[in-house]
Amino acid sequence: MQAHSTRLIKPHALLPFTLDERQARDAFRKWLHGLWFAPNEVRRIANGPGPMAGVYVPHWTYDASTTTRYTGQRGVWYYTTETYTTSENGRPVTRTRQVRHTAWHHAQGTVYVAFDDVIVPGSDTLPAEYRPTVSTEDLRALVPFNEAYLAGFRAEAYAVGLEQGFQAACGLMQPTIDNHIRRDIGGDEQRIGSKATDYADVTFKHLLLPLWISVFQYRDRAFRFTVDARTGVVHGERPWSKVKIAVAIIAALVLVAVIAIVANASS
Repeated sequence: MQAHSTRLIKPHALLPFTLDERQARDAFRKWLHGLWFAPNEVRRIANGPGPMAGVYVPHWTYDASTTTRYTGQRGVWYYTTETYTTSENGRPVTRTRQVRHTAWHHAQGTVYVAFDDVIVPGSDTLPAEYRPTVSTEDLRALVPFNEAYLAGFRAEAYAVGLEQGFQAACGLMQPTIDNHIRRDIGGDEQRIGSKATDYADVTFKHLLLPLWISVFQYRDRAFRFTVDARTGVVHGERPWSKVKIAVAIIAALVLVAVIAIVANASS
């Protein structure tokens, strides 16, 4: 993987916009009307968010073959019979029960895991929850990069470099590697003591993913939101109604008090 050049790497592919601005505004209106505990007057904003910008957001995808050597422990359950004393009808009674224990044994081995299209954002301008979400089905819809797709939209240059992105991808791979290690250790419980992963056959792609970005104003404050330009999923900041939250808390306290009164009356 060549990651040392200072020249920007051109996009390999992109996902075209499938929602136009009107459809994005419709998605925003539905989202705004569905907000719980939002002030009532917020819904009047639904028809008037600020201008919406269509942006292609940079991402990296990585493929890799991993080899991980590990040490750990395999836990095997066994049971012993324990005698205990309890009270029944005011009298002490002796009973027995099965108590579970874990016997730990040393384990070590090597696991091999191949990864395909591990996606890492190439930009840090948006919080993680505001970025486009991509499924395997979406990746099948990728088209080769062509500047004609950028007409009328803005394409953001990546700020997360290729090597930095790969380090993030390695972190995303670790939970899957750990699952393979636990399956390889076997037993009823597993402990991972140490592990060392080598990466081979690493390849990457630079992708552009579509997003609508805008803001709406409420009481002199700007709230940013995004609309996924393929799914219509909306994420954003939102105002809260202190009055509605207070009413909900009071109602919950009253309900708890009523339940307690009914329980005491029944007993």
